[in-house]
Amino acid sequence: MLERKAPTLLLFEQQLDAGKTLFGELAKKIRSKKAIHLEEKLFFYQLFLELIGKIHFEEKKLSLKLFSSFDQLYRNLKLVHHVRIINDLYESQRINLNEPLTDYKQDLDEDKKRVYTELFDTILSAPIKIWEDLYLSVYPFVRELTPFQVNTATTQIINEEVDFSHFDAKNELDPISIKDIYEGLNKIIAIENIRTSMGLNPIFTDAVHKKINLLSRQLYDWYQNHLFFQHFSHFLREKETVDKKHLQLLKTIKKNHKRLTTDVATQSVYLFTQVLH
Repeated sequence: MLERKAPTLLLFEQQLDAGKTLFGELAKKIRSKKAIHLEEKLFFYQLFLELIGKIHFEEKKLSLKLFSSFDQLYRNLKLVHHVRIINDLYESQRINLNEPLTDYKQDLDEDKKRVYTELFDTILSAPIKIWEDLYLSVYPFVRELTPFQVNTATTQIINEEVDFSHFDAKNELDPISIKDIYEGLNKIIAIENIRTSMGLNPIFTDAVHKKINLLSRQLYDWYQNHLFFQHFSHFLREKETVDKKHLQLLKTIKKNHKRLTTDVATQSVYLFTQVLH
């Protein structure tokens, strides 16, 4: 008689198979879109391991140990995503410039080549068995999980993230705390998706989710501009002279940064001090 698999195990298997397929495709050629998709899968694995770590709390640092083989790959995937974000935002701003910034574009292209090479080298050096090893390591902890255990652990993770973000929102928000809120909100959304995919009710109502998704989109816009601001500022610091065309773009980035920061700060305070807490 075939073993009936727990919904949590089926969910993990689906995500793991999708990630392994993307890994194989990137081993042939690096594509930023596929790299971003694989980054999303690794984000899920990391969160899923945190979930089972909450349930099997007697296993100290379980999630860190099980994810360690993917740490470097995850970092490299994030760098590819960052370069893609920065390049896309530059291209959207370029049409407003009097002339293209060929020196900056060249710098971006060099960064893209470097992070693509680093990702490709990491993929080629990683043994394919890391995928099977992860599955075999996770299986004993997941195969008999009950809905009650998953409900308790996911609720705990969401409450922790709400508390962390509530603390940040009560204080003066800086780029680090805004980034923390952005990442925390991504975890909350992902955990809610895990709950619903397993037949559990979401923690928050549809009306609250609309507010969460609105802030999530605003935070993503802020994060894009923040990465662009950091990258372009670093580029300018390395130059001996800064032309007017560079200052024109820097002024635009700063203006957008100020506006976006005000927007996400206002909405973060509202969401985490009046709606979720």
